[in-house]
Amino acid sequence: NYFLFIGRLTPEKGIDVLLDAFAGTALPLRIAGDGPLRPKVKETARQHPNIQYLGAIDRPAVMDLLSRCSALIFPSIWYEGMPMTLLEAFALGTPVIASNLGAMQAMIQDGRTGWLFPAGDGSALRRKAEQWLETDEDYRRRLAEEVRRTYETHYTPQRNLELLLQLYDTVRQPPGT
Repeated sequence: NYFLFIGRLTPEKGIDVLLDAFAGTALPLRIAGDGPLRPKVKETARQHPNIQYLGAIDRPAVMDLLSRCSALIFPSIWYEGMPMTLLEAFALGTPVIASNLGAMQAMIQDGRTGWLFPAGDGSALRRKAEQWLETDEDYRRRLAEEVRRTYETHYTPQRNLELLLQLYDTVRQPPGT
């Protein structure tokens, strides 16, 4: 029953927001990744026993952690394109608590496939994480099922191929036909 962050340890990924939200709480957080803010993450984890820094880990370990966590935390403060981490979470049926910005806001249906919080607001993220742990297991299970269903409907490789081929067909059509 832990929260998980996976990604580059850089300012734009919301590391300061993440650390602000979880430091000084009992909320269990695991952080996987590497980057220029690694020293800050390591020091914060050293000072706060609820935060565990895992370092850079391989893909099988990432997928294992992602499949077992309570929710993925995605606190990015910049506009993401199509974050692979969100797609992987959806594929595994893992709900996401994310900034309400860009792709995150477009992909996550607040209350159905995860929860959104105002980008850059560590206090709001903390409140969402606390509320998440207070929700009942049945709600979290239903949310996980909806996350997986959303992946199957919108994000599988087959679905993306279908959309790409439809786009090509549209472009190949002569004007006026």
